[in-house]
Amino acid sequence: MIDRHRPAAQEPGPPAPRAPAQQARARWCSGARAVRMGASGVRAVGGDGEWTGRYARAVSPRGRITLHGLALALGAALVWQMLVGGGAGGLPHDVWQQVLGRRADRAVTSALVGGSLGAAGVILQAMLRNPLASPDVLGPSAGASLGVLVSALVFGVAPGAWWSAGPATAGAVLTLGLLLLLAQRRGRIDPAGLILVGVTISVMAGALCAAAQQALAARGLLTPGPWAVVGSIRDGLPRWMIAAGAASSAACLAVALATARWADTAALPEDEARAAGVPIGLLRGGQVVSAGLLTGTAVVLAGPIGFVGLVGPHAARLALGPGYGRHALALSGRWLGPHAVHLIASTLAGGALVAAADAAVRAVQTPGGRLPVGVLTAIIGGPVLVALVRSQPRAA
Repeated sequence: MIDRHRPAAQEPGPPAPRAPAQQARARWCSGARAVRMGASGVRAVGGDGEWTGRYARAVSPRGRITLHGLALALGAALVWQMLVGGGAGGLPHDVWQQVLGRRADRAVTSALVGGSLGAAGVILQAMLRNPLASPDVLGPSAGASLGVLVSALVFGVAPGAWWSAGPATAGAVLTLGLLLLLAQRRGRIDPAGLILVGVTISVMAGALCAAAQQALAARGLLTPGPWAVVGSIRDGLPRWMIAAGAASSAACLAVALATARWADTAALPEDEARAAGVPIGLLRGGQVVSAGLLTGTAVVLAGPIGFVGLVGPHAARLALGPGYGRHALALSGRWLGPHAVHLIASTLAGGALVAAADAAVRAVQTPGGRLPVGVLTAIIGGPVLVALVRSQPRAA
């Protein structure tokens, strides 16, 4: 018997279209969902927390090939940088000392600076969930430069020495803290406001840097040059200073890799990440300090080189392919998630970019002298930033 008072069943219609912001968040979080599902499957299979079993079968060979290719590109850029320039035409005996000495130090410095900025860019983009985040766009680079110049002005010494690492890191960390404070709306970070606040902080810090440079030049403590303006790889840096910078950057990378699984899960909505056991406050604090220390190290060694922290992560993401966020990678017996793979790839890409850019500016002589490497990275990074801004989904 048919009940006439019961409404007829309606067939489900097509799903409602998502808003652009929801689509962007879905794309951004797809990798984290895959990591969470893979980790849960691992616990059911192995129970030891390692990424094996079902999730291991999702490994993409493109990730391994990409990392190997970026490592080879970095090595080729370093070799090119050591061999480019005058004095190596006839290969006399003293050229080998020059290659193994001053040029090798310069090559290592360029790779260290580029790798630090590339890693800082990935950390900031993951923390802020914004693909436009980078040390130069949001202000940490300018804040680090301001910290170096202000401390030199206060203590009456020339900037750029070994002691500048502390003020540079403090300036970058304080800039990030101010950015997070001003970009929040009702307890959440506004993506559009984040970029506007970051650009404003960067411009204001740059103006204060110009004033500090003028004051230092008046005291005879600073000779105006490209290092303090756009960034440049310098010759004659002490090797212990380069080693100290490498040690600090390696420590930051170790912390970032150790917390990479938290970062993968933290790409989910905050309440879901907390429910999964991720200490959001501890993770963000570590990300702020790591990004600040990486940026400070790069600024102390080479000045405010721009756009490497933006180009490096996106070049790595492009090389890894659109599906890298759903795959893991085996390295030294451990499984690395999407954030760790992206971090390593961006570090290699940033190092290769700065090394190749420095070799290019050293190979080309202009009537006014050698161009600083920051000019070439800005020429490369400017169009990349414009393309990224135009590709962002617009609000309805």
